[in-house]
Amino acid sequence: MYPFAEQFLLCQGFFLYLPAALAAVLHLVRPDELSERASRALAVGAVLSHVAFLALRAAGTGEFPVRTGLESLILFLCVVTVFVLALGRMCGLPAVVSFSLPVIAVITGGSFLLARPTGDAAGAPPFLLASHVSLTVLSYAAFTIGFLTGIMYLVQERQLKSRRPGTLLYLLPPLDLVERLNRRTVTAGYWMLTLGILLGIWSLASAASDPALGRPGLGDPKIVWTGLTWALYTAVMLLRLAPRFRGRKAAFVTILGFGFVVITYFGANWLGSGFHRF
Repeated sequence: MYPFAEQFLLCQGFFLYLPAALAAVLHLVRPDELSERASRALAVGAVLSHVAFLALRAAGTGEFPVRTGLESLILFLCVVTVFVLALGRMCGLPAVVSFSLPVIAVITGGSFLLARPTGDAAGAPPFLLASHVSLTVLSYAAFTIGFLTGIMYLVQERQLKSRRPGTLLYLLPPLDLVERLNRRTVTAGYWMLTLGILLGIWSLASAASDPALGRPGLGDPKIVWTGLTWALYTAVMLLRLAPRFRGRKAAFVTILGFGFVVITYFGANWLGSGFHRF
């Protein structure tokens, strides 16, 4: 298990995300400046706690802290939260933050499922491994933003078609902006995932020079689900070349794709062979 100081920072981050999510929901129900500022400040505190956790891990191991499932997920949460906060601030879209924080809080709770004993990943060169995991984590962060914007698109579309639109209609960004954000984040995520997979293959090839380190088979759940996720988003990229594949259809598929990301992170780790600890 992790030392006490690191466990404390992990828990502190989680318990800051919870009130941040509650304040975000309150802002969606009854918009006011106090709840908006509270959710943003608490989210910043949660990110700082998790960044401190990663810094302690890096100082303790002497390596970039992405060698376990929990460490890579914490990095993922930090990236998503910073991106969401920056998007809300720079684009003047507080509803993006309010929509995102409850999802981030749920994922943070799921991070405790990955809090297993630490261990080394089998034999890949540290730089290649860190690059592979970091790019994959960044791609999943981009897909998460795609998932959130997909939900926002469907919610706003339904509000527009409703005869009694609620306050969400006036809080959410315009549909065309939401669609552009969805398209751009998914595109960025796809290319980062592709490069991350290629670096993963290179890492395995480098580790293969030492038979004692072992290698995962093609049936390794982490490899299978990462491949399925890549295949799904490849289909999305190809479908988007068709003019009719826009709006609701694209939103549904990006939401489906996020389900694959969740399975890859949580389910595949529990079903894995033990080779993948991240």
